[in-house]
Amino acid sequence: MDVTRRSLRRCCTAVAVAVVLAAALGDAASAASLHVRLSVPVALVAGAPCRAKVAVTETVRGTTAVLQERAGQQWRSIARKRLRSRSATLACAEGPAGRTLRFRAVLRRGERTIARSVVVSRRVLAASPAPQPAPPSPTPIPRPIPEPPGPPPY
Repeated sequence: MDVTRRSLRRCCTAVAVAVVLAAALGDAASAASLHVRLSVPVALVAGAPCRAKVAVTETVRGTTAVLQERAGQQWRSIARKRLRSRSATLACAEGPAGRTLRFRAVLRRGERTIARSVVVSRRVLAASPAPQPAPPSPTPIPRPIPEPPGPPPY
């Protein structure tokens, strides 16, 4: 009787280990084929809102898209959104004019990074000055009103 319990326990342990390994390998295989694409507007204008679009090749349950900006030697997370479909739109950081901003998108499940996009660099342009209002048109000189013709002479 004791031998059967031991063999049953070993069998259950082996099945549990196999399930854990299959799940881990399944995640690794899906992550290998997963590609992340980041789209940022070509022209970033200082002071104007910016939107970045993150798209993935396939939907992965329980993942979050994180938009990061390069700050010195580190990456700083500036926006995040749960991926319920294959794409998400995130707000970019606004930088001062003349600066180059570097962005990347990271796909995370929990605290683990599954995939990341290539780094996208964009130059921030100065905002164009507000258009000046048109100068007021000069007031027209009033023309004299012609007198109505009088009665015909007899």
